[in-house]
Amino acid sequence: MAGRSSAVRAGALWAIAANGLPWSDAASAAVIECWMKGEPLKGWVWADDPFGDIAARIDGASFSALARTLFDQGTADSARTAIDAAYERCVRSRSARAESAPLLAAGIRHPDIGVRLTAATAIRDVAEAAAEAVESLAQQVADPPPAAFEDVGSLEARVFGAALEALIALGDPRWRRPFMTALVAGGITADALNLLIDTGVTADPELLAAVRRRLAALPPEGPAESGGYDAYLGRMQWHNEVNGLTRLLHLWGPVAAGAVPELVPLVLHDRGWTVRALAAIGPAASAAVPALTLVRDDPEAPWGRRLDCARALAAITGDTGQVSARIAEAAACGEPLPAARTAVEHELPIDNLLPALRDVAATSGGDDPSAIRRGRAARGRRPAAARTPGSRAVDRRAAAGPGRGRRPAAARASRTGQRRCRDTGRRLLRSAGPPGRGGTPPAPRHPARPRDLERETAPAAVDGGGVVPSGLVRCPIST
Repeated sequence: MAGRSSAVRAGALWAIAANGLPWSDAASAAVIECWMKGEPLKGWVWADDPFGDIAARIDGASFSALARTLFDQGTADSARTAIDAAYERCVRSRSARAESAPLLAAGIRHPDIGVRLTAATAIRDVAEAAAEAVESLAQQVADPPPAAFEDVGSLEARVFGAALEALIALGDPRWRRPFMTALVAGGITADALNLLIDTGVTADPELLAAVRRRLAALPPEGPAESGGYDAYLGRMQWHNEVNGLTRLLHLWGPVAAGAVPELVPLVLHDRGWTVRALAAIGPAASAAVPALTLVRDDPEAPWGRRLDCARALAAITGDTGQVSARIAEAAACGEPLPAARTAVEHELPIDNLLPALRDVAATSGGDDPSAIRRGRAARGRRPAAARTPGSRAVDRRAAAGPGRGRRPAAARASRTGQRRCRDTGRRLLRSAGPPGRGGTPPAPRHPARPRDLERETAPAAVDGGGVVPSGLVRCPIST
């Protein structure tokens, strides 16, 4: 195909690879020529990743040589393509990691920041490459540019964050000083905080001081709900950061007692881990008793928060009688699920809650086939033979009301809540043993896992609607 354009030759190479035709060394050499100056198949409609399809046909040693040539001699776009393909091979095959790790490690030292970001994001998931690039990673976080702290969405900040996470995952202590500097400046994402929690990082005076300084710099509540989309993003960012910092303090427990002054202002506004962190700190959090009591006794507060505060007060003061009183009050107010969760956690009897739990467990969530068939019959739809595609759409819109054929958001959320309540009630019934006799609390057969309790009681919304993500969604590294 001498004299043809790079796009034509690249398309022919992709067709050979995609159709399983014989592959030769000359074809590999042609791949290097076609991709040396960047992506030749821009807007290629036949495949999402034509170079990846071609790379999958090349054996390990040949691919390593091809990718290294593109990385060393090609443009920045070619280098990113090579690293992307190497990362995909590492994801698909563990045996390919030893051959591809050197290329990923070399990407951290590339002069183009886009290539460094692609490599750092890949290394974060490939431990073999991270171990080989540990010195380069430490250099990236030791002296980051000012832009890394000014905008967490900038390329510099993303390279810094990915390198920092790789060091944390490796257990290399050189992450600590850059992390504390970035944390105080507001340049740490929720992913890094969550990684500290997942790896069980222990507290030290300097790290605790940095967390306290950041909590003190945050407002006690997020932006007002009437501020539009920017305010919504601000509330989401505030929630994620407060949630990460307080989860970290919860992990540290009594060691984090020095952070109580920073946690107290958050009790009235945060629906996440602030109260649980105070409970984990224990008696040393006595300064939070007035704020916790205020929320516990607030008739306008949700019962989940009120019972969380009651549990925290019990952990701080040792008064478990007020927990039993709040459980009974919640049950009397028609809230058996949070009441039962609290009782199970404190190993209190739930005999008086069993009838209400059985009612919740027997409640249909609206998703069983019989309910769906009854709903269709009630809508009076025409027989199948009399319906056309257009009439089917009219039926759907007419049955669903406003919203172009979908149930309104409130109805969807209500049905989801019904299913969640039903499932939780059934699990609590299974976890409860036989009714206690002689005032002895029943022993749970299968105690509810803390993970389940945390998921069910964790706040899911900022303004009563949308779910708050815990961090940025990880996209393909080439984007």
